[in-house]
Amino acid sequence: MLIDNKLVTPVRSVPKKPPFPKGYDFRARCDYHLGSSGHTTENCGFLRNKVREFIEMGVLSFEDGKPRFYIEPVTTQHTKLKKNQHAEQGSNFNVPFSTEHWKWKSKTNENRAKHLAQDLKETKDRYDILQGELEKSLAMNEILRTSLQQCRDESNTFQSENAALKEQVKELKASLRKCEIHVKASEEFAINKAVELTSKLHKAKQEIQKGTKI
Repeated sequence: MLIDNKLVTPVRSVPKKPPFPKGYDFRARCDYHLGSSGHTTENCGFLRNKVREFIEMGVLSFEDGKPRFYIEPVTTQHTKLKKNQHAEQGSNFNVPFSTEHWKWKSKTNENRAKHLAQDLKETKDRYDILQGELEKSLAMNEILRTSLQQCRDESNTFQSENAALKEQVKELKASLRKCEIHVKASEEFAINKAVELTSKLHKAKQEIQKGTKI
């Protein structure tokens, strides 16, 4: 089909010599390589590359599984003459595309533009969503920072109050020691006084007894 539309020109491949490459089939024949053996026309790598190039150029497409060409065959004498003139000048002669091809190309570009516009809209929507989530995250982060600062302030206040309480406890302990010392001294003084009074009382009793005997 490509040959009939003069999109490709059959070429003869160089005969393979042993050792043959993997997959080489002696019974297979390729029309693109003028019946050379080794592979079939369907498995021809060169022909597949040509088909891929034509598809990318928009010259060939497959609709409903059938190939469709968007190019006018070069058959007129004027076109052949023009092609020969370009060949003599060493320049390439581009095959003219048909109106149908340009319509198909325009429709393809239009569909591609629609897809790109849709992708752009979806991307913008995703960006807006991410922007909103980012703003929420920043607001939450600010709240957490404020809460953290409050916790730090409360911790500092608690530490200050704790230090003041420790100082008060220390002072109370010192006062308690002084009181204990005073109590101990008072007890010793009271004991000494009691001993002294008991001694005087004993002496007084003895003197009374002596006076009674007289």
